[in-house]
Amino acid sequence: MTDERREFFRLVEGDDQDWTTHILRALQGVCELAEPLTLLGRTTNPRNLKTVTVDETIGKYTGLHVDSWDDDDLSRRHLSTNRICINIGKADRYFLFLPFSLMDMAQLLSQELGSGGTEGGHCTMLAYHFLERFPELPVIRCRLGPGEAYIAPTENLIHDGSSEGQIYQDELFTIRGCIRPLASSHRPAIDRSWARSGVWSR
Repeated sequence: MTDERREFFRLVEGDDQDWTTHILRALQGVCELAEPLTLLGRTTNPRNLKTVTVDETIGKYTGLHVDSWDDDDLSRRHLSTNRICINIGKADRYFLFLPFSLMDMAQLLSQELGSGGTEGGHCTMLAYHFLERFPELPVIRCRLGPGEAYIAPTENLIHDGSSEGQIYQDELFTIRGCIRPLASSHRPAIDRSWARSGVWSR
């Protein structure tokens, strides 16, 4: 871990309000955080799990899935909110995903199965059908070191997090909204010390 990242974690030690204040300050220097904005904040997962998301209604791990917080139709999924998720733990964690939008999946299923292959339109079922039809497709596994993050359209992407290989508790900080990285020329000089920490990278 770089000296800048150590300094970042030293600064945010304390209660959740400290984490929120310092992380938002860091992100505002490198990202546009536009409404509607939902601060999910600091959460934890058990260590060494292949996938970490739990369906609270049934108490089971979902595995690879598509988020539906916005509940948008397929035709609007490219306009749904996205998320930024920061690894605030002590070890590497992973972001798992397939590099296809839901519309890409619908088109591929239509080519394979005909127009009836995507009937019903429910995006969760569309994702399940796609995984069943194309089980040989490799899943991309993006490593995120402590202090690193991803921005991803999780309402339009099959994905999950993973704590596989961790010996510590998996810790993350998440915000949902309309989030875009700022061009480097637009980043305020006052935030350059935070920029070097790599908090937003990947």
